[in-house]
Amino acid sequence: FARANGIDRVEYIILDLTPVPHMDSMGAHFLEELHQSYKARGIQLILTNPSPRVVRLMERSGLIAKIGRDWIFVRVHDARSLMQMEAGGSLATPTWQSEGGAEPNGAAAGSHGGGPVAPGAAAGASLGL
Repeated sequence: FARANGIDRVEYIILDLTPVPHMDSMGAHFLEELHQSYKARGIQLILTNPSPRVVRLMERSGLIAKIGRDWIFVRVHDARSLMQMEAGGSLATPTWQSEGGAEPNGAAAGSHGGGPVAPGAAAGASLGL
Protein backbone atom coordinates (compact mmCIF):
# COMPACT_ATOMS: atom_id res chain seq x y z
CA PHE A 1 0.00 0.00 0.00
CA ALA A 2 2.72 2.46 0.99
CA ARG A 3 4.79 2.11 -2.17
CA ALA A 4 1.69 2.13 -4.39
CA ASN A 5 0.79 5.53 -2.92
CA GLY A 6 4.28 7.05 -3.18
CA ILE A 7 5.15 6.65 0.49
CA ASP A 8 8.81 5.86 1.10
CA ARG A 9 8.67 4.97 4.78
CA VAL A 10 6.09 3.67 7.21
CA GLU A 11 5.95 5.83 10.34
CA TYR A 12 2.78 4.56 12.02
CA ILE A 13 0.92 1.26 12.37
CA ILE A 14 -2.70 1.42 13.55
CA LEU A 15 -4.02 -1.69 15.29
CA ASP A 16 -7.81 -1.60 15.62
CA LEU A 17 -8.79 -3.49 18.79
CA THR A 18 -12.54 -3.34 18.10
CA PRO A 19 -12.88 -7.14 17.77
CA VAL A 20 -10.92 -7.75 21.01
CA PRO A 21 -13.37 -7.71 23.95
CA HIS A 22 -10.94 -9.47 26.30
CA MET A 23 -7.17 -9.79 26.59
CA ASP A 24 -5.03 -11.83 28.94
CA SER A 25 -1.41 -11.30 29.98
CA MET A 26 -0.19 -13.18 26.87
CA GLY A 27 -2.02 -10.67 24.67
CA ALA A 28 -0.54 -7.74 26.58
CA HIS A 29 2.92 -9.32 26.28
CA PHE A 30 2.42 -9.75 22.53
CA LEU A 31 1.44 -6.09 22.13
CA GLU A 32 4.46 -5.04 24.18
CA GLU A 33 6.79 -7.07 21.94
CA LEU A 34 5.06 -5.68 18.85
CA HIS A 35 5.50 -2.14 20.17
CA GLN A 36 9.20 -2.73 20.93
CA SER A 37 9.80 -4.28 17.51
CA TYR A 38 8.18 -1.35 15.69
CA LYS A 39 9.85 1.22 17.95
CA ALA A 40 13.28 -0.25 17.12
CA ARG A 41 12.50 0.45 13.44
CA GLY A 42 11.24 3.97 14.08
CA ILE A 43 7.56 3.04 13.68
CA GLN A 44 4.92 4.17 16.19
CA LEU A 45 2.27 1.60 17.16
CA ILE A 46 -1.16 3.17 17.59
CA LEU A 47 -4.04 1.29 19.24
CA THR A 48 -7.67 2.15 18.55
CA ASN A 49 -10.94 1.29 20.25
CA PRO A 50 -9.80 -1.00 23.06
CA SER A 51 -12.66 -2.21 25.26
CA PRO A 52 -12.74 -0.96 28.87
CA ARG A 53 -11.65 -4.42 30.00
CA VAL A 54 -8.64 -4.35 27.65
CA VAL A 55 -7.72 -0.81 28.77
CA ARG A 56 -7.73 -1.94 32.42
CA LEU A 57 -5.43 -4.88 31.62
CA MET A 58 -3.08 -2.68 29.58
CA GLU A 59 -2.97 -0.18 32.45
CA ARG A 60 -2.22 -2.87 35.07
CA SER A 61 0.48 -4.45 32.89
CA GLY A 62 2.17 -1.09 32.26
CA LEU A 63 1.58 -1.34 28.52
CA ILE A 64 -0.19 2.03 28.30
CA ALA A 65 2.80 3.72 29.93
CA LYS A 66 5.16 2.03 27.47
CA ILE A 67 3.16 2.83 24.33
CA GLY A 68 2.06 6.22 25.65
CA ARG A 69 -1.46 7.43 26.38
CA ASP A 70 -1.30 9.76 23.39
CA TRP A 71 -1.15 6.75 21.04
CA ILE A 72 -4.41 5.09 22.12
CA PHE A 73 -7.59 6.34 20.44
CA VAL A 74 -11.35 5.75 20.43
CA ARG A 75 -11.56 5.45 16.63
CA VAL A 76 -9.29 4.75 13.69
CA HIS A 77 -10.38 8.10 12.27
CA ASP A 78 -9.06 9.94 15.34
CA ALA A 79 -5.65 8.26 14.96
CA ARG A 80 -5.54 9.05 11.23
CA SER A 81 -6.42 12.68 11.93
CA LEU A 82 -3.45 13.01 14.28
CA MET A 83 -1.15 11.31 11.79
CA GLN A 84 -2.39 13.62 9.04
CA MET A 85 -1.76 16.71 11.17
CA GLU A 86 1.78 15.52 11.96
CA ALA A 87 2.40 14.81 8.26
CA GLY A 88 1.24 18.28 7.30
CA GLY A 89 -2.03 17.04 5.84
CA SER A 90 -0.40 14.79 3.25
CA LEU A 91 -1.54 11.27 4.10
CA ALA A 92 -2.67 8.93 1.36
CA THR A 93 -6.34 7.92 1.54
CA PRO A 94 -6.71 4.15 1.93
CA THR A 95 -8.79 2.41 -0.73
CA TRP A 96 -11.42 1.27 1.78
CA GLN A 97 -12.04 4.88 2.71
CA SER A 98 -12.16 6.28 -0.80
CA GLU A 99 -14.43 3.52 -2.13
CA GLY A 100 -16.91 2.91 0.66
CA GLY A 101 -16.82 6.15 2.62
CA ALA A 102 -16.66 4.33 5.95
CA GLU A 103 -13.90 2.93 8.05
CA PRO A 104 -13.76 -0.83 8.69
CA ASN A 105 -14.78 -0.34 12.33
CA GLY A 106 -17.98 1.38 11.24
CA ALA A 107 -17.02 5.01 11.82
CA ALA A 108 -18.06 7.26 8.99
CA ALA A 109 -15.23 8.73 6.98
CA GLY A 110 -14.90 12.42 7.69
CA SER A 111 -16.63 12.18 11.07
CA HIS A 112 -14.98 14.27 13.73
CA GLY A 113 -13.86 13.27 17.15
CA GLY A 114 -10.62 13.76 18.92
CA GLY A 115 -8.15 12.41 21.34
CA PRO A 116 -7.19 9.28 23.09
CA VAL A 117 -9.62 6.80 24.63
CA ALA A 118 -10.80 6.48 28.22
CA PRO A 119 -12.18 3.18 29.51
CA GLY A 120 -15.83 3.03 28.51
CA ALA A 121 -15.76 6.54 27.05
CA ALA A 122 -17.64 7.81 24.05
CA ALA A 123 -15.78 8.77 20.89
CA GLY A 124 -13.67 11.86 21.27
CA ALA A 125 -12.98 11.49 25.01
CA SER A 126 -9.46 11.74 26.36
CA LEU A 127 -7.66 8.89 28.09
CA GLY A 128 -7.32 10.61 31.46
CA LEU A 129 -6.55 7.41 33.41
